[in-house]
Amino acid sequence: MRPTAAVRELFFLSHARRIVESRPAAQHAVVRHWWRAAHTRLGVAERLDPQTELAAALTLYREGVMALIGAAVVAVEGEVTNADLTDIDAAWRALERIWAKLDTGVDLASLDLARDALCKRTALDAPPPRMSERAAMGRAIERLVAHIERAIEPRSAAALVWRRILRVAPLVIVPLAVLAWVLPPLFEPKSLTLNKPVKVSSSRESEAPPGGREVVNGKIEHTYGMQTNEEENPWVLVDLERPTFVHRIVVYNRGDGWFTDCLPLTLEVGAEASALHVVETRETLFTQRRPWEIKLDDTIRFIRLSKKHGYITLAEIAAY
Repeated sequence: MRPTAAVRELFFLSHARRIVESRPAAQHAVVRHWWRAAHTRLGVAERLDPQTELAAALTLYREGVMALIGAAVVAVEGEVTNADLTDIDAAWRALERIWAKLDTGVDLASLDLARDALCKRTALDAPPPRMSERAAMGRAIERLVAHIERAIEPRSAAALVWRRILRVAPLVIVPLAVLAWVLPPLFEPKSLTLNKPVKVSSSRESEAPPGGREVVNGKIEHTYGMQTNEEENPWVLVDLERPTFVHRIVVYNRGDGWFTDCLPLTLEVGAEASALHVVETRETLFTQRRPWEIKLDDTIRFIRLSKKHGYITLAEIAAY
């Protein structure tokens, strides 16, 4: 199978679906019956310790592979007879009969180690195989089982649909998630306050960025972008540098606690710094996830936030 075809099969399971859809439902039900019988035994055999439970594991492997060969015979010939499954030797002869029709792309002779492990009888008092030999036998049987399963495709049509959905979904969801993360910032309106001049009544230099510049840097800091001293009438003033139509103003609180310390907070705007008018006073809690949003629809140049006493600490002041 070419790489592109292998990738398509991995995600879309086209070949597997063709196999199942071409098979009559009654026939597929019998294939699945034998496949379930096989895996009831193979699942237990795989959990046994080959170092101490090899005899029990081989018994279960023989029964499991016989049942799986039964499924393969039904898949190819439509039915399986008792003569095909009298013992593991008969089952292997049946497998040799249908192997070419299974179209595995693998020479059955390359699986001789699995045949020897399953069909060769050993005396009860014979010394056990070395650990490396046991491991090789287990890998050979697992390889045989994998080839037969891929050739007969025992899964139901509904199971293939769900498996296809689960495999294809990441191809859709991951790009959409990346786009949802990348695109909004690209199309998000630019704040009118971005990198505009800022003045503050005072600046707690040891704890906050000097001059309050980071309150208009377009980033919502986890802590804060400006902080005044505790004083009478603290304020922060943003200059848009020219009269600008502003639809709304968004104020983001600090992100590290003490969220109510800046309350009550008054917003003033105007075309002149000496002639500002009050738009709104905020007395209830606002945060970074739920910022204070003020609808304005006015042409202004200056935005000022102030309070009567205390200090002001904010992460970002934006206008759109």
